[in-house]
This record gives sequence, C-alpha cells and structure tokens, in this order.
Amino acid sequence: MAEDSQGDNHSPGDRAGGAPPNDDPGTNIDSTAYETIFNAVEDAVFIFDVAHDDAEVTFRFRANNQAHESITGMATEDYRGQTPQDLFDDERAVDVLDKYRTCVERKETIEYEGTLEHPSGTIEWQTKLTPITEDGTVTRIVGVARDITDRKERERELERYRDILAKAQTIANIGAWEADLRRDESWTTEQVNEIYGLPPDEEIGIGEGIDYFHPDDRPIIEEAFERAIETGEPYDLELRVEGENGERRWVRAQADPHLEDGEAVRIRGTFQDITERKERERELERSRRRLQALFEQAPDAIFIHDGTGAILDVNTQAVQSLGYGYEELCSMQVEDIEATRGEELDDTWRGMETGEMVKKEGRQQRKDGSTFPVDVWVTKLELPEGIRYLALARDTSERKQYEEKLKEQRDNLQLLNEVVRHDIRNDLTVIKGYADLLTDHIDEGGETELETVQQKAEEAIGLTKTARDLANVMLQSDAEKQRMSLAHTLESQIEESRSGDAVAIVTVEGAIPDVSVTADNMLEAVFRNLLQNAIQHNDKAVPEVAVTAEESDDSVRVRIADNGPGIPDSRKDEIFARGEKGLESAGTGLGLYLVETLVDRYGGDVWVEDAEPEGAVFVVELPIAG
Repeated sequence: MAEDSQGDNHSPGDRAGGAPPNDDPGTNIDSTAYETIFNAVEDAVFIFDVAHDDAEVTFRFRANNQAHESITGMATEDYRGQTPQDLFDDERAVDVLDKYRTCVERKETIEYEGTLEHPSGTIEWQTKLTPITEDGTVTRIVGVARDITDRKERERELERYRDILAKAQTIANIGAWEADLRRDESWTTEQVNEIYGLPPDEEIGIGEGIDYFHPDDRPIIEEAFERAIETGEPYDLELRVEGENGERRWVRAQADPHLEDGEAVRIRGTFQDITERKERERELERSRRRLQALFEQAPDAIFIHDGTGAILDVNTQAVQSLGYGYEELCSMQVEDIEATRGEELDDTWRGMETGEMVKKEGRQQRKDGSTFPVDVWVTKLELPEGIRYLALARDTSERKQYEEKLKEQRDNLQLLNEVVRHDIRNDLTVIKGYADLLTDHIDEGGETELETVQQKAEEAIGLTKTARDLANVMLQSDAEKQRMSLAHTLESQIEESRSGDAVAIVTVEGAIPDVSVTADNMLEAVFRNLLQNAIQHNDKAVPEVAVTAEESDDSVRVRIADNGPGIPDSRKDEIFARGEKGLESAGTGLGLYLVETLVDRYGGDVWVEDAEPEGAVFVVELPIAG
C-alpha cells in the first residue's frame, strides 16, 4: 500500500478478514458472498478500522482487495493492524490522517484526487472515503480508489487543444460561436466578444450580434442568417461591425448549419477580424490606381511584353504615338514596331537579369510606315504570371533636331572662330603695324588721330583674343580639368599686362600662395581679362592695379584692385552678364562674361567690391585642388 505526498493513494484494505464492513446479522449477504464481491470489484478497495480513545482517533489498516494488491504489490496479511504512521513517511502520514479525520468528523463521503508512483509509471487516482457508523460512531472507513490516468490525460489534451485554439484565435483575430436552435441557447468565444467590444463573459443571444453590424450591412447578415435557419444554407460574408465601444471593424462572418431530418438544429460559425487585411487591400487598391494613372498618363510610351516579344499591354501614349488601336498593339510583336529587329532585340532581353534596366537607342515605326527616333529603357520583371519586360520609349525627335541644330551652330561658331583668329586678327595686326610706321611721318596736327587708330587697333586685337577664348570655352564645354599652378598662371598674366601697357602700374602686394587649383589652360584668360579690364576702363592718366592673393583652408582668393571710376552698386550683380557694357562703350563686356563662365566651370565664384578710397576690386575665389 502507498500514499503520495497529498495522501491521494491508499492500500485499500484486507481480504483475509472476509467479513462485511458492517456485521449486521440482518444482512442478506453472507461473508463468502461479501468476500466474492469485495475481490471482484475492479476498483481498488481498502478498509481502515477507526478506534476512539477519549479525544484521540486511531486508524488501523484492516483489509484490501485484489485490485489494490495487484497495483501496490502489498498483501493484506503483511499490513493488517498498521497505522498510517507505520505505512507512510512523516509527510504522507500527516496528509493521510488529515483526510481520514475529515471523513470521521463529517461522517460523510469525501472525494479527492492524487498520484501514485508505480513501477510501471505514475498513476493518477480518484479516491472516495466513506465512513461506516455504529450507534452514531464511525468505526470503519472504506476507501475506493479508481485509476483516472487516461481521463486526466484526455482532460489535459483537451485543455491543450483549448489553449492552442485560444492562442490561434488571438493570433488570427478569429472567434467561434454556436447557436443551438432547439434549446434556444448560444455560445461564443472571448474573441467574438472582443470584436463586438463586449466584456469576455457577456452572453450574446441568438441573432443579437446582428445589431452590431453596420446599418448598410445589417440587412445582408439578417438575410443570410435567416436562410441558414430556414434552408440550412451556409454563408461566408465580409461585412462591417460597429462595436459597443464605437470602433468600426471589418469582419469575415462564416456559418455552417447542422441539419437533422432536413431541419437546421444547430449553427456553428467563425467570426474573424479582417480590418488590417481590408486596410492593406484598400492601400493596395489606392496604389494600383495611382500606378494605373501614372501608366496611362505618362508622357512616354510604355509597353509590357513577354520574353518572345509579344506585347501584352500598352498605355495611351503608345497608342497615340504609333497610330494603332489598343487591341491592335496587344496583338503585335515588339519587332513589328521596332526598326531594330530580330537577333539584336533577342540578345538585349536574353542577357538581362531580373530587376536590371537597360537603355538603348532605336527607331519605332508608326502604322502609316513613318519612323521616329526613341530612347528605350527596358526592365526585366519577375511577376506571378511569369517573366515580363517593361519598356519605356521616349520620342527623341525634338532632341535629335535640337542636337542637329546645335551641331550646326557649333560648326558655324568654329568657322567664325577661325575667321576671327586668323583673318580679322591678321588684318588688325597689319593695320596696327602700318599705323606704327606712320608715327614718324605725321605732323603734330595728326598725332591724336593716329594714336586713336593705334589704340583702337590694339583694343580690337585684344577683343579678337577674348572672342577666341570665349569660342573655345563654348566649343570645349567638356574640357578635361587638371591641377594648375595659381602662382605661375597669375604671374605670367601680370607680366604680360605690364609689357602690353607702358603707362599702367601693376603691382603685387605680398606673396602669391604656392597652391594648385583644378582648372584648365583657359585659367590664364580669367586673370588676363580682369587685368585688361582694370587698365582699359581706367579714367586716370596713370592706371594703377594692385594684385593680392590669400589662402584659406580649402580655397584661395585673388583680389585685383584698380584706381578707376569704380562700379555702381546697381550694376555689381549684373556686370558679368554677356554684352552688359554695350557695343557703344569702351568694351563689349565679353571679357567679364568669359571670366564668370570660366570661374563657374572651375567651381569657384567671382564678384566686385568697392576699393578704398576709389576704384573697384574684382575678387576671384577658387577651390584648392585636393
């Protein structure tokens, strides 16, 4: 015999005694019959005698049946007369005595569950203790223990299923319900109540949940529920509900009626919150509409085709640019509209990776047979329906015409540059040379006129040089930049300006930093034009020009100051505009326009300030080469 730590298992009692628990001479069952019944019972049965000595109650083992002995391996004759203290350890004995005393004090059957460690494994028991009384005194306790291991395992399994179901309902936001139509009873899970915004334990009568549906959807669910009752037709609907808390949700309501003899007697269903899914669907639909609008309203022609070149879809611009109808285009191959055909197209598609974009130039052919140039961007896409190619074709007719016109202008500019550099400059040089020869042959009355001829010839020669530089800048917009020595370039132009004008005084204040800037060979034109501007537009008899240069962390600033008339504030921001000075003035303004163009190309800046006490200061700031 054994008891667990809760006193849940007992050695039921003794078979050797053979006498019934109550030796009532009036009983109709003799001892032999009693013993037969006692040992034939499948449940484990044990008996304890109860002795009362003043306030003390003593329990002694009396007998057990074969079922109990087979489980515990203990025979009655080995344990008769022993107390719970003899049979169990201290902790178990205390628990067993507590339950036996409770049974005696109450004089009624008590029931409890516990476990018994058996060589074959742990056995779970349900034990009943029943008191036997004589003259109002409990003299014996009969215990009946039943093996409930299988039942408890089924209960635990059921509890696991319920726990899994509850978790699944929470994760999937889904609840279940049942309506017993015969009993007029209903049952819902907590998740259904949560969707309705109700407390978990609040009961919802049959059909009462319909009141929570959106007014526009309520007739739909009412009709479906009535059909389920009347005809046994199931339903699966997606509708809106407005919960008790005022929150609006989308739900999927499903019902499956159970029929008996053609009559619906029970309806079981699920109730799932699909609000998030609906929101995703609405967002996807909005995105789809936006993409469709972009697709249809795009200014470029868009084609979708498969790997064989079969056109599957086109936008409105494709229809308009090619002159075909939508259905016509969707029945054609790419090669039908492309002047580039066959193997070249196949090679383009075959070599692409998914997500890769390839650009190519080509020509497309309209329905009337005319062709036009296009730039085409092709992207390979992997969609559920298979590999697709998205081709965006842009009509480049206007760009091509502009490029041709620009090329023609560049050719004309090149020709003009050659004329200026050679023919006009050579003629001006000849004019100035002859004017110089006339110096010794002109009387005093013609000296002024001769000097004017010489000065204008010299200015014209300088202008042809500036025009040449400007033409070179315009013709070489993509000229490669390199590291240029600032000191070498600036000093060479200072020396050139000194030798070109014997009257002007050009000085350098301080040392020129030994740094390099990122520029090209046209850098010298920047300083040449600024120095010439300071001298030629000076109103003093002796033009004075002072050059300074300062280095900072990442740039160098060159200042060219003169003692001329200065620049009014109203013109300082616009003086670098092309032709700003006007042809009637002492210069055309091309030099300053060239300066601003070159400095901007080098990533620098140029501006004009007032000099003290008079004149102007032209400031050039250039980044130092890294």
